[in-house]
Amino acid sequence: MEASAAAPALDIVSVESGVDWVTYTAPPGPDGERLLTLGYGLIREQEHLGAKRSGFGSQGYRGEQVEHAACGERDDSVYLRISGGLACSSWGEIGTSGGHPTRLDLQTTFLLKQSSVECGQRMFSETPTQQRQRGRPPLYSFSRDTAGAWIGRAGSRSSRAYVRVYDKGQESKSHPPGLRWRIEAELKRDYAEAQWKSLQRAPDAKTHCYASSQFWAQRCGLEWPLPTSSEKVVLQPLPETLPPDVTASLQWLRTQVRPTVERLVRAGLEPQLLHALGLDVDMVETIRHSPSKGI
Repeated sequence: MEASAAAPALDIVSVESGVDWVTYTAPPGPDGERLLTLGYGLIREQEHLGAKRSGFGSQGYRGEQVEHAACGERDDSVYLRISGGLACSSWGEIGTSGGHPTRLDLQTTFLLKQSSVECGQRMFSETPTQQRQRGRPPLYSFSRDTAGAWIGRAGSRSSRAYVRVYDKGQESKSHPPGLRWRIEAELKRDYAEAQWKSLQRAPDAKTHCYASSQFWAQRCGLEWPLPTSSEKVVLQPLPETLPPDVTASLQWLRTQVRPTVERLVRAGLEPQLLHALGLDVDMVETIRHSPSKGI
């Protein structure tokens, strides 16, 4: 089989990288209060700039929202979401509020001197096209949005790491097709937290976002179309992927059981809680020495 000809180098006019989305939660108390103060402050700032404020309700949270920010609380948690330019300029303020990120998006957007409508497709040139096993959707997929903009995806929206490549100029109607492209890495749960800690340690956030965009694109099997970053991205810890059934069980524990656990702990009922869960010392020893039935 003959090797395909190398793609011509892109004539790049400009590149910009940054944080594009943050979803952050904190427990009630001082950390939650700081997050609420920050969130509602950002919403008021956006309202003064002309954004329309409205009520916010999702997953039991109640609060307020504008186009690029939402903030609310429920009995067990405080919630803040920021996106777009607001996320790029304000993400650093969240780090002083305690809590942890549940989703973090990074983006690298580049403008070309000459149109290249195949630019996004070439990033996927070495990826497999066959269906995944057990009837699952393909790991890599392509489509066009309502504006006709090309979109390529690596992973699924429920994955801990999901990469999207699309014609940003056509999507936003700012440029003709093939001139302005965006690469987005959407990270969730432990991947979001590992990337967040790495970002906080970085001496330059924009440089780090560029390097991290490259890291996640290549980790998902895509070719990087831009100059290689000189910065090495090291994420600690970056745990191994758990089996899907274990991941689902842990997610169920976080969303359905953890709020009750936190209320019982605050009520000083730790011994009763541990006994009810079978986690007191005697029961743990019994479990450890009994025949294993798997996870």
